[in-house]
Amino acid sequence: MIPLRLGGGTRLKVFEAMGMEKPIVSTSIGVEGLPVVDGTDVVIADEPQAFADAVLHLLRDRVFARRIGMAAAAKVRAQFGWKPVAESFLKACDLAIKNAGQRCQQCELSTISTEPREQFDHQS
Repeated sequence: MIPLRLGGGTRLKVFEAMGMEKPIVSTSIGVEGLPVVDGTDVVIADEPQAFADAVLHLLRDRVFARRIGMAAAAKVRAQFGWKPVAESFLKACDLAIKNAGQRCQQCELSTISTEPREQFDHQS
């Protein structure tokens, strides 16, 4: 359960619970910014009574709870597991290597420089 009504920060605990196939009931704020689908990966309920009803539904309907948990775990593993994260990291490394030492077209400074970053922030 993620009954957040206000707040910010990272949502890593949500991914952790999803990866463990735990069915999740959350407010919209609790899963804000995460690629989840209400009724598929999580159950989203913003009002107190709706939230309580959603929790009771998951407790009473084990098939639905299992389906939500399994879908959540599949999403986390497919999008944020070791393999996709490693592939994304390798792409970023390849891009950095490819662009290393190139010069900025507008100011002719090297993109690898000890100059402050502002040197490369150009106004159009």
